[in-house]
Amino acid sequence: MKHILFPTDFSLNSTNALVYALKFANALKSEITLFHAFNQNEPPLHQSFPNQKLSRETLTEAIEFTIKESLFEVIHHVNANTFTDKSIHYKAGAGNPVAEIMKAIATHKYDCVMMGARGIRPEAEQMLGSVSATLIQLSKIPVLVIPPDACFESVKHMALIDDLGLLTNKAIDFLAVFDQQFHPKLSLIHMATDEKSMESFRMNNYHNTILKLNRFHDVELKLLQNSKVEDGVNQFVNNTSTDLIFVLNHKGILIHTAFGKTRGRDLTFQTKIPVFTINA
Repeated sequence: MKHILFPTDFSLNSTNALVYALKFANALKSEITLFHAFNQNEPPLHQSFPNQKLSRETLTEAIEFTIKESLFEVIHHVNANTFTDKSIHYKAGAGNPVAEIMKAIATHKYDCVMMGARGIRPEAEQMLGSVSATLIQLSKIPVLVIPPDACFESVKHMALIDDLGLLTNKAIDFLAVFDQQFHPKLSLIHMATDEKSMESFRMNNYHNTILKLNRFHDVELKLLQNSKVEDGVNQFVNNTSTDLIFVLNHKGILIHTAFGKTRGRDLTFQTKIPVFTINA
């Protein structure tokens, strides 16, 4: 993984997530770009310009300069305590946050997006929460949502949660990055909400999936049953000290699954463990 994109809204939760992301980037020897989208007709949330006679172009330049200053302040604060690598960049975009982030993904070779689950202020919470939820569905690259108080140390145990076992080569290659770097245990979890979902064709799919994962250091298959997927997953990760969760979003699958897009999105915001969503 060479380059990580980190959208920020300058909230406390976003800054806490940045500490996690910087440690992660350092462990992977990756570059990281901090990105902030703003409405060019209004100053950023943390700054105001008393001179309202500035032209639109001048005001936009002033806002961009303020954003860059703020990003440097965040980076300096984090560097002073937790980070020494200098492979950090910054970018600003004028427009809708989701649209600007998607534009950045489309025009640069980022390998994944990392971001906080929600902002700390009411307006920031609404913005960042909705932005991360939308990116989970739209992004062509994996999105890691980092919950409040998450602390990165290493990845000793990671879990892949998917009730069909339809692993694509794209997902396998992405998982392999973490396997090669951290040599963790990988738990492949089939989360069933009832006995019906334990049908034999699904088990066969999982047998084939295990064969696909023979390149990994330590893989186990876990069959879990809980009427509420989120509760079952949280119980598992709490009992096993899981460091990272991977969820696959399958596009174009018409059958009803226990772990569809909505369930996967909901889990992302209901767990204390960072969740990587991969649109397969």
